[in-house]
Amino acid sequence: LPDAILTESGLKITPLDSAVPNTAQALIDQTSQLLPRIKITELLMDVDDWTGFSRHFTHLKDGAEAKDRTLLLSAILGDAISRGLTKMAESSPGLTSAKLSWLQAWHIRDETYSTALAELVNAQFRQPFAGNWGDGTTSSSDGQNFRTGSKAESTGHINPKYG
Repeated sequence: LPDAILTESGLKITPLDSAVPNTAQALIDQTSQLLPRIKITELLMDVDDWTGFSRHFTHLKDGAEAKDRTLLLSAILGDAISRGLTKMAESSPGLTSAKLSWLQAWHIRDETYSTALAELVNAQFRQPFAGNWGDGTTSSSDGQNFRTGSKAESTGHINPKYG
């Protein structure tokens, strides 16, 4: 294989060339400059304001919505970025690991994630611009190439959460 060589340190594979033309990248960069710089927590709150997805994270026993939306969204964010509840509590003023753990145990389950995700997908689908990607009956996610921040320095490591 011309793009793969074996060295003393192991197998080295030449990265793929960018599939994005320079003119398209320039447009991406210009568009990016137009977007406001906000914290991810603010974005999550805004998305919840628009869609109401957090209402699907109901209490296991009585079906009530979580009383503390900030706590709920912090637990969801900690899960989403694989940070864990302890690290999330340490990096968030006013949150404790115990509060996050309690909320996660009673409100965050596979079925609540599923219904919240359906709410988000439906909200996105209702946007007129979404029609540019088809009618939503198919997905084309296989074979995409996403650049990472490093040259595979952690290749071979196992994510303790997902294996």
